[in-house]
Amino acid sequence: DCFLQILVLQGSFLTFSFIGNFLFEKEGFLWWKGGNITFYLDLGDNELNDLKKLFQSFFASIPYEWYTKNNLSSYEGFYASIVYTYFAASGLKCVVEDSTSKGKLDMAVFYKNRAYLFEFKVVEFEPEGKALEQIKKKKYEEKYHGRYEEIYLIGVEFSAKERNVLLFEWEKQQDKP
Repeated sequence: DCFLQILVLQGSFLTFSFIGNFLFEKEGFLWWKGGNITFYLDLGDNELNDLKKLFQSFFASIPYEWYTKNNLSSYEGFYASIVYTYFAASGLKCVVEDSTSKGKLDMAVFYKNRAYLFEFKVVEFEPEGKALEQIKKKKYEEKYHGRYEEIYLIGVEFSAKERNVLLFEWEKQQDKP
């Protein structure tokens, strides 16, 4: 049986428990601990380069057996749903398939006064740089100007063969008046 326990500690610390695994914010870090694995993401200091390492470690921990007799690794939705689950389970506001006047952004994550805009792509062998390129070309960030002080455009490309992050690139956009 799955249960959810929410505790507020010292005003800003949240703990979410799912069958013994937990996610919490501590000193600006989001932590996930389950079994012998601990992940953290420093959203307080925007260490987005560490997010690539976190995702690579996370996807590397998915058992080989989950990929047998199926084509999961070739579907963008597989990777996107795992990334979404990570952020949503941490209690952050997430919007998926976020429509704009020029298309749909794969995912937006919001933390304090920041918007993190994600586009995902699956490639076979070589990174192509198309995920970040799409965000910029379609100007998905325009929807968030005036609502967030900092906007981050994040393109993530996954390798269907390696079943992991192949390319992770990002840019910070300043809010335009």
